[in-house]
Amino acid sequence: MRRFQTTSYEPPPTGNHPARVTSYVFLGTQTSEFGIRKQCWLEFELVKVRPDDETPTKVGRFCTASMAKKAKLREIVESIQGQPLTDAEARRFNVGTLLGKGCMLSITHKEGENGIRAKVGTITSVPEGLEVPEARTVTTDYDCEEDGPEIPGTVPEFIGDILMRSPQWKEANDRGPDPDDDIPPSVEGE
Repeated sequence: MRRFQTTSYEPPPTGNHPARVTSYVFLGTQTSEFGIRKQCWLEFELVKVRPDDETPTKVGRFCTASMAKKAKLREIVESIQGQPLTDAEARRFNVGTLLGKGCMLSITHKEGENGIRAKVGTITSVPEGLEVPEARTVTTDYDCEEDGPEIPGTVPEFIGDILMRSPQWKEANDRGPDPDDDIPPSVEGE
């Protein structure tokens, strides 16, 4: 299985950036600072921040895979769509339909174990009149329960590693639960 791997990391500049949604990955059940939750990973390409001609600048955000009224994922969906969803619409909403959509991201920096990292703050719809260039990144919609054992090569290696810890991925891929690991280790996010 060929997977994308980052060799070096330089965080994008802080501030507001036009972006496009490039990945939605359902990570299965994970442990976070908020407890045991089904989580997902959303990835965005900052379409006007390109450190060189080869590599698009991408950032991501973990969140609970829930469309409940107060859930972060629902807030993100409603922000990008520019309108609230009814509860019925939220229950039926396919997050994969966000792929390729333009949005605005507020980026801050956070000091961590591995140096300074970009943190996605507020996500909003694109202001009227602002053109958001197309992303160069191939979009990815991957669900660990439904999409088979091959993790797409566009999924960053660290996300693939998190994904493979979930009981859903192990079960869907006939690997069964790891007897020494009832619950996957924590990932950052909500």
